[in-house]
Amino acid sequence: MKRFLATLHRDLTVALRTGTEMLNPLMFLVLVGVIFALVLGNDHATRELTGIPVVWTTALFANMLALEGLFRREHEEGTLATILVSSESALPATIAKLVAHWLVTGLPISIIAPVIGLRFGLSFETLCMLTLTLLAGTPVLTLVGAIGAALVVGSGRGGVLLTLLVLPLFIPVLLLGIGVCQQFHFNAEYVPPFLGLLAILSGSITAIPISIAPILRFSQDQ
Repeated sequence: MKRFLATLHRDLTVALRTGTEMLNPLMFLVLVGVIFALVLGNDHATRELTGIPVVWTTALFANMLALEGLFRREHEEGTLATILVSSESALPATIAKLVAHWLVTGLPISIIAPVIGLRFGLSFETLCMLTLTLLAGTPVLTLVGAIGAALVVGSGRGGVLLTLLVLPLFIPVLLLGIGVCQQFHFNAEYVPPFLGLLAILSGSITAIPISIAPILRFSQDQ
């Protein structure tokens, strides 16, 4: 627990001081969302139909912007190898970094993205469902993205390589998130896809954190 709290406090402090991990994804989210809303014009039917896919897709790519730096700072400082030496400290530290990343990127995105949805004329109830699906989906994006970030941290080749690794794994979450919101918006059955999204979240929380440390050790050895 001490290792978890120390790592969480350090990562949150660094993120809030620099501001880039939080501001860059949010600026991307707002700019792209507003541009799409302007391009679609005043056609309410078109804006309403495309609003949910645009907001969810933009939120996904905004989340990806911060993935490359998830383990990079510790790798460059040389502290990552020290953390990974002990299996007792590796898991709490890894979980703390994942939690910090979601608090800095996923949570703000989940809050701001529905505000962008107002530009598309979505109803209050649909915006609430959009927020709920993002709160369930963005932790999965962080967890799955952490696998890709761990694989490329030692190679010095992030960016496009990381995107190619994680983007196919993000597609099920994206489709389920959009599907739940659209089914809800058009008064169709939305519970099955929502349960599917929760199942992915539950499986990711259970399996991924314990697999990150071995992946990081493998990447460090390359």
